[in-house]
Amino acid sequence: QPAAEVALAAAYYGPDHPYGQLFPTEAQLRAYGIEDIRRFYDQNYGAGRARLYIAGRFDAAAVRAAIEQAYSDWAAGPERLRLPPQPQAGPRVILVDRPGAPQSTIRLAFPAPVAGSAGDIPMRVSNALLGGSFSSRITTNIREAKGYTYSPFSNTTFNPGQSLWTFNADVTTDVTGPALKEVFHEIRRMQTESIPATEAAGMRNYLAGLFVLQNASPAGLINQIATRDFHGLPSNWLDTYVQNVLAVTAPGMQQSVREALPLERATLVVVGDLAKVTPQLKALPELKNVEFQTVKPFG
Repeated sequence: QPAAEVALAAAYYGPDHPYGQLFPTEAQLRAYGIEDIRRFYDQNYGAGRARLYIAGRFDAAAVRAAIEQAYSDWAAGPERLRLPPQPQAGPRVILVDRPGAPQSTIRLAFPAPVAGSAGDIPMRVSNALLGGSFSSRITTNIREAKGYTYSPFSNTTFNPGQSLWTFNADVTTDVTGPALKEVFHEIRRMQTESIPATEAAGMRNYLAGLFVLQNASPAGLINQIATRDFHGLPSNWLDTYVQNVLAVTAPGMQQSVREALPLERATLVVVGDLAKVTPQLKALPELKNVEFQTVKPFG
């Protein structure tokens, strides 16, 4: 649902930061010309910021010679532009009205541990249990047990020096409030109740196995290395990833969710039939004293 993504980005990052502007306006699109495109290319593309990855069986000397021949005259180009965002954490509720909509789109967001930080891998494991896998607690609750939605999920978006955890779901309009009640319940349950050792082990093994499978092809391996380099992670990040995942304990997972997902600091975006949805949201204890704001993400 683009409206939810646009509303969340503008609310969290601010409409003046590039992260807060997911789509150009109609006026911007009409104003762009070929010279603007050439200028953008000159300002953002260059050999100095480029990385070339090759995986497979090949003659290293021949490949190196081909690369040098193809790119030897490529200008270094400008330095990387850095515009660190200043995220605006909650609590807040952002609403987008879609009168008559049969479903509500939900985005629940919190700041997340930065890629490579001490809290990064524990949160990855914790997220897999909470909402980031098909057998997660949230999915089991609101999809399998209650049938509120088809494909809920949560994940972390990693940006340079900043990360954002989001829960995403499309739920039937009449159960928007009940669905969120269960999501809040599952977050709070992970924060306050001991996580069974077998459940924690299952998620550790799931992430470790997924990592191995993702690296089983040349394309997958290149993607992992490129991601490591993009975020400036240590050179041994991939070598130690599995053992670090397997080292996350059940208490560590509980602490991770407690620190990363404080419900009193949530940013919530809901797109739907507000006449039906708003009363459901206002009845939730977690949103009792939170300001509700209605926006039009596309003007």
